[in-house]
Amino acid sequence: MDKFLYSNKRLIIISFTEEGTRLNERLCRELDLCVCEGYGPERFAEKLTPLPGNIREWIASQWGKNDFLFIGAVGIAIRMIAPLVKDKYTDSAVLSMDERGQYVIPLLSGHIGGGVELAEKIADWTGALPVITTATDVQKKFAVDVFARENHLVITDRELAKCISAAVLEGKHIGIYVDTECENWIGDMTGRLQQFEELRLCRNYEELEQFEYGIRIGQNADKKGQNVLYLLPQNIVVGIGCRKGTERATLMKGISETLIEHSIRWEQIAAVVSINLKAQEPGLLELCKERNLPFITYSAEELKEVGSISSSSKFVEQVTGVDNVCERAVKRYLKAYDGGTVIQEKRCLEEMTIAIGKWI
Repeated sequence: MDKFLYSNKRLIIISFTEEGTRLNERLCRELDLCVCEGYGPERFAEKLTPLPGNIREWIASQWGKNDFLFIGAVGIAIRMIAPLVKDKYTDSAVLSMDERGQYVIPLLSGHIGGGVELAEKIADWTGALPVITTATDVQKKFAVDVFARENHLVITDRELAKCISAAVLEGKHIGIYVDTECENWIGDMTGRLQQFEELRLCRNYEELEQFEYGIRIGQNADKKGQNVLYLLPQNIVVGIGCRKGTERATLMKGISETLIEHSIRWEQIAAVVSINLKAQEPGLLELCKERNLPFITYSAEELKEVGSISSSSKFVEQVTGVDNVCERAVKRYLKAYDGGTVIQEKRCLEEMTIAIGKWI
């Protein structure tokens, strides 16, 4: 079975009884779906990490960063997470499973966090029965948040997304239009969309505007339609070079200003890239952790393999071994996407340099 990369988070599995801990150990040992970490009572957890003393504070420290599977009564899970629940777009996915492995229930962040899909895959692997309660899943209706997550698309208006979900459950037809440049992005999903009788695929934007609610998949949100939800591809890579010790706030400011100039949202960033020399740079690590972004670095030799660049710096080359960090890192990343496009060449800002690329 292929590893199920439902997010870049770890799945923290928590058990409270001897039998539950045996199941916990088995899941951590054999579950080839995601990166798992098992925790149980010290007297039972010979092969797991003992539960911390103040479990509620510990869960709070992991909230939003990792996901949780509680093995035991649903009530235990609810009491543990209740004070932390805020927003389905930022909450951890939370699942509950009985200690005999008969049922698995997604309790929180079922769609956006991938909890429903994870529960179904765990059920397939263990033979448990997935207990799904979300309305669009029960009625087998189109769910815009699931579609967005599966296709790495950014939801630009959460309230409008809720209205569309409500309209779907009310039996209304929703128009959907895919800009030409994004057709390859969603691939064969177009055929799957045609299976939902509540959706109407549109040939152009004018046809889309005839519906009470519509969805447009494109590179930009031009805000022409009042009830049109724009879904934008997560296809941006940001290259960074910086002085040693540059603070997170300085990096955040520089990136934010550059993104605004290009009408790009933070959520569209797929990765931040740099040179190995910056792999442990505190400000960059803090920024990427805060934004839940992968931080990828390359050796100077790998960056030198990149072809032409917009500008070079002898000083940077003396320090790093390569004449341009940010733009070369972007081009190195884009090699996996047939080169993509650099939409912002190297720019010098306060204590940092930045370049931006995209693909499709």
